Amino acid sequence: MWQALFSLGWMNFRPSFEGYLFVGGASPSGASRYLQVFRNGAIEHVFTDESIEPPGANMRYVRMRVLEGSCRNALLAAIGSYRQLGVEPPVFVMYALCGVRGTVIDKPQHSMWQDGVLLPLNKDALVAQERLLESFDADVDALLHPMFDEVWNASGWSGSPSWDSSHKWLGG
Repeated sequence: MWQALFSLGWMNFRPSFEGYLFVGGASPSGASRYLQVFRNGAIEHVFTDESIEPPGANMRYVRMRVLEGSCRNALLAAIGSYRQLGVEPPVFVMYALCGVRGTVIDKPQHSMWQDGVLLPLNKDALVAQERLLESFDADVDALLHPMFDEVWNASGWSGSPSWDSSHKWLGG
């Protein structure tokens, strides 16, 4: 029943008050991510420190391209699980980065993007506008691309380098 979610490498699965809880990853402070499947069908996927790395003494980076790929894979797995469970669309997809004030979006490796000043994020929480997934056969990349563009825009970039102009996923 949960095969699509287990394909993401969750270490632990258990019932919870809200529904089912999947815990995965490891960090010095414990689990680095969890996925809560609520009784009403909502899914909350949370990443903690696996996406923020401190490469220098005074600056933290958000590894957005890694985070984008993880979120994309999680959404695809959630859609697979919804299908297995018989959940019917539509579903809302939401995305937020929390605790990121002062962090910098990592600069794309192969880009002709702006050189020079990296702009730290000036908000503690960046909450992308929610999107409606009306069909499980819809183009997931076209749904996610503008959501991640919003986060890149907050750091002064024109958009995410993980998608091309036709919303095709390029990888991260």
